[in-house]
Amino acid sequence: MSKLIINAGDQVTFTGFTGDDMPDNGELLVEGEQYEVESINEAEGDNEASYNITVTNPDFNSKKRKSKANWDTKLVDVFPDECAGIEEGGEGSGEDEASIMEFSEVQKGDIVTVLDTEGESLTGSVFKKTKTLLGIVVTEDDGTEDEVTYKSKEIEAIYDSAEEEQEEEPAPEKKAPAKKKAASKKAPAKKKTTSKKAPAKKTASKKKTTSKKKAPAKKEQVDEDLKNLLVLEEDEEDEEIIGLVQDATADELCELAAELDEESALSEFKLAGILYHVKKDKAFRQIDDGRYDVDGGFAQYCEEELAVGYRKAQYLIKIYTVGTRYGLNAEQVAEMGWTKAAVIVDSMDEDNAEKLIELAGENTVTDLKDTIKESYTKKGKDEREIVKRITFKFRLAEDAAASVDGYLEQAGEQLGLKKPEDIFEHIITEWAGEHLDIKPARKTKTSAKSRGRGGKKG
Repeated sequence: MSKLIINAGDQVTFTGFTGDDMPDNGELLVEGEQYEVESINEAEGDNEASYNITVTNPDFNSKKRKSKANWDTKLVDVFPDECAGIEEGGEGSGEDEASIMEFSEVQKGDIVTVLDTEGESLTGSVFKKTKTLLGIVVTEDDGTEDEVTYKSKEIEAIYDSAEEEQEEEPAPEKKAPAKKKAASKKAPAKKKTTSKKAPAKKTASKKKTTSKKKAPAKKEQVDEDLKNLLVLEEDEEDEEIIGLVQDATADELCELAAELDEESALSEFKLAGILYHVKKDKAFRQIDDGRYDVDGGFAQYCEEELAVGYRKAQYLIKIYTVGTRYGLNAEQVAEMGWTKAAVIVDSMDEDNAEKLIELAGENTVTDLKDTIKESYTKKGKDEREIVKRITFKFRLAEDAAASVDGYLEQAGEQLGLKKPEDIFEHIITEWAGEHLDIKPARKTKTSAKSRGRGGKKG
């Protein structure tokens, strides 16, 4: 009977199958790779003890539904002699190994050394911890304090440095712990660990830890953050967003917003929908000991908890509320980008939604803004008649385009016109009046004095 020396949650190295009988999913295992033990099957009767180890699919696409082709993790049943564990007193054990912390174990107030994926390490006190973000206060040699915030994917390993902080003399430089394979990582990059306190690349203002950690005094609930928010009926909302937020707690809503913020442009629409619910349900006020339960707390939450700024968050929410009401969907937002989506929802209604979505696909952001701005203009000061503008599109060869540019510039100077469309209209209208058997529709803005009758100069 094999003796169990591994506990659930430990890492083991697969050394190869000892017999010809391969277990289910056994072909997924790679000799020499590390895997986590999900559970242990105790020996029973003729059945030998074994481990259920987890294999992660490197090609798993979280944006697609799980299926046989798109699976996340699978379990493989292996015997103890088919994998190597960490023996007591063996290589890889000891005080240094015990000092490695899982990301989920870190709490506010802990003294930790964070080793990032670029091989740089910083030591400080934890002032912020969410599911995907870790912030530490680093004390520089001159006594100033920097706040450094990491995303979880930027962290290679975390070490518990509380004991070292207590034993450390004030003057000497502290050595960063030797880099080892963290228990939670399968194949960490081999980078040289440095004990030099590098200046924060990602951060921020130099503030005292106390001011950062102090929760604001509770006050009567305010609705400043909900001002001007378009509230949707449930049947107007996107079904996938409803599925994501249904029965979610405040912590879960805010954590979901943080996770989606780290994904690609395909998730902009999802992030917009989640942020809408974070704001509408006031979830941001219920996290972090009420830190954001203040007037303007949503803006503070966006700036401190998400990589997305407050202005972008507001744009995204409007994209979701207005866009969803008038038929804009996730695929269309992903295709055009959130910047164009933000431009069109400002002018969107049930009559023009389809046309605006079409324009966003055909124009750059600058052209889109100009087209929307000039498509509908008031005629006269007091009249309410709407004049629709039409966009002309054509291309010229490089040499011809250069010539036409020169002609337009010269004509503009002679006619006293600045806008290319006014110059173009004048040239076409005047030429048509002279060479075609038609009557020009109207005169341009140019006065008779500025261009002369007959129009020909030189």
